Amino acid sequence: MYNKLKKYNQLKYSSLLNIIFKNQVLRIKGPLGVNYVRIPSPIKIIIDPLEKKLLIGLRTNVFLKKKLPFIRSTSAIISTSCRTAVLGDLLFIGLEGLGLKFVSKSLFSFPFFSLSISLGLSEPLLYFLHKLRARFFIKAPRQLFLYSTDYSFIQNNSRSILNLRVPDKYKQKGFFITRFI
Repeated sequence: MYNKLKKYNQLKYSSLLNIIFKNQVLRIKGPLGVNYVRIPSPIKIIIDPLEKKLLIGLRTNVFLKKKLPFIRSTSAIISTSCRTAVLGDLLFIGLEGLGLKFVSKSLFSFPFFSLSISLGLSEPLLYFLHKLRARFFIKAPRQLFLYSTDYSFIQNNSRSILNLRVPDKYKQKGFFITRFI
């Protein structure tokens, strides 16, 4: 039925992944960890473990044209979660400007690391990152690398760090981000 109507997206996934769909939650287990994706109720997912395929479609045929972007966005979220469970995500944050630098990192209390950032203020700021969900490395005083298997977690934390000091548009000083895989 799905092949004739073209109301689905088809995703192929790696043989390193173990995917289970239960109670509208997709559990994606890979070599680097486990990601959970909550699936909205109008979306139907069929898993073919032999061919390593996911079929993502609608439960009903009502308002198909309005729901197609909904299917595409859900499949994009699932494919990103599959990729990060196998490869992880690496994000680079750089600093430009006088007095801006990443000072040090230390273990604050068990699940948290603290990152000390000098932003030209009188005291360095402390930023806390969850140890079990992400790792960060200071390569140079002005370069920080964030690594995680959860793409949304790493994006949210990088934006929080960026909001500590808003970049200056005219002088081109402040934070800049480059995303690596």
